[in-house]
Amino acid sequence: METKAGAGLEPVQESCVQKTEDCLDTSQDTHWRELVQLTDVPRTYTFTELSVLLEVNESTLRKRWWEKLEAAYQHCPEVLRVEVRTTKAGSPVFAFTEFGLQAFREFKAANEEGCGDRYLQAVSLQYPPSIDPVPAPGSNPPVTVEVGNHQIVLSQPELPQTYSLESLRQSEVIAFDDPLAIAAQFLQTADALTAEMQRDIRVREQKLQQTQQAKTAIAEKATEFKLEARLYRERTEMLATAQSQETQSLQQSLTTLQNLGKPPADA
Repeated sequence: METKAGAGLEPVQESCVQKTEDCLDTSQDTHWRELVQLTDVPRTYTFTELSVLLEVNESTLRKRWWEKLEAAYQHCPEVLRVEVRTTKAGSPVFAFTEFGLQAFREFKAANEEGCGDRYLQAVSLQYPPSIDPVPAPGSNPPVTVEVGNHQIVLSQPELPQTYSLESLRQSEVIAFDDPLAIAAQFLQTADALTAEMQRDIRVREQKLQQTQQAKTAIAEKATEFKLEARLYRERTEMLATAQSQETQSLQQSLTTLQNLGKPPADA
């Protein structure tokens, strides 16, 4: 009886194991399919994620940087952020693309170098607003007027080939012919002046350092010179006193010798 009972349980155990393995395989397949679907979706970033990646305060990104970047990139063909979902109230929720993240990184680097405004100007010049082409005169199709059963055919009017908008304007405008070229020239000149100012600062700092080194060297020598001068003054004073005393003693000896002599005979 025990053998039969054991034989009857083996198929049931094998069936349970097989079902468990099938469930695990199905779970793994579902998990990998979800991962593949996630990898197909482009990565986006919220303000909070940008704050962590860039190590910048989130309030600064929202209230200061984004307004400037949005204005500079407003005519760029590639978007900085996209709509990722909508709230229950129907309001859109936006997130930044990889291109938007790169723009924030470049703006941060420019700010750290002190040229954030120049970066925004360069971006605005790189992505200027598009200008729609003006249609050539006479390219409009002819106009046909239908009035039901009674059609009035008008003769083709003779329109001038040259038009002027001057009569429609009431004020004059002052403008440069090529403002972008002027802006580029200004940026180039400003860069040259900035480089020259930095070079001049380096020269002046080097001159100041050399002056400080000269001052230190002279100060040390001046102290030594003052000591030598004092010793020289004391030494010369002592030598002068001794020389004077010896000379006076010599004079006295000569005087004694002279007093012993006879005056020369009168001729």
